[in-house]
Amino acid sequence: MNSLVAGARGVGIDLDSAQQAAFQSYFRLLDERGRIVNLTAIRGWEAVREELFLRSLRVLAVDESPIPQMVRDRGLGLAAIDVGSGAGVPGLVLKIALPLLSMTLLDATRKKTDFLADVVRELGLDGVRIVNSRAEEAAHDQTLREAFDVVLARSLARLPELVELTVPFCRIGGMVVAPKGADPGEEVAAASYAARELGAMPPRVVRVDLPGAAPADSVIILRKTTTTPRRYPRRPGLPHQRPLVARTQRPR
Repeated sequence: MNSLVAGARGVGIDLDSAQQAAFQSYFRLLDERGRIVNLTAIRGWEAVREELFLRSLRVLAVDESPIPQMVRDRGLGLAAIDVGSGAGVPGLVLKIALPLLSMTLLDATRKKTDFLADVVRELGLDGVRIVNSRAEEAAHDQTLREAFDVVLARSLARLPELVELTVPFCRIGGMVVAPKGADPGEEVAAASYAARELGAMPPRVVRVDLPGAAPADSVIILRKTTTTPRRYPRRPGLPHQRPLVARTQRPR
């Protein structure tokens, strides 16, 4: 636990005893339920601490608004959504670290959203909404569309597809923050067309290597500047099958 506390402090978060206990309970639930449901391949306290908890906190090291406000005010007044939340990474980790942050956890797999509901209930977390839906459908829900200051997505998809699945949730002036472990390389250039179509600036890449001892992450930043056209995202499956790329980048 000392390593987690120190890592959080490195990004401006002082975890109190209740938050430390919440992380311990979260780990226990991950470990117990993970033996029954495929939540994550990462096992054991040290691996979970490094790969899931500390690595999730790295988004707070990205010096981009509204991230500094999230840290300064413990999330007060800001709304975030974690698209494809899975076991709650990074959304649930950030909610524990920033208790005043309004957090929506979105996943298409019922077993995973059931798990998230159990964690939220056991930890007694307020200000968390759990949605069992595909992103392509949820983004057309008027209570979710363009409703968030920060949209999170960890290793959700290749970048052109990820843009279409995340930007519609972001309000104008907000941003998508998408950690990717590997160097996104050519994906960044390919996603510029999709970003423009969806109302965002071209993607930027920020390298972050702290907190934790895991290899550095490439964090994709997409800032929303205009309203997303109503036709996006397209129907389920299409963003993956036919990603939005410029004609010159489409396979022949």
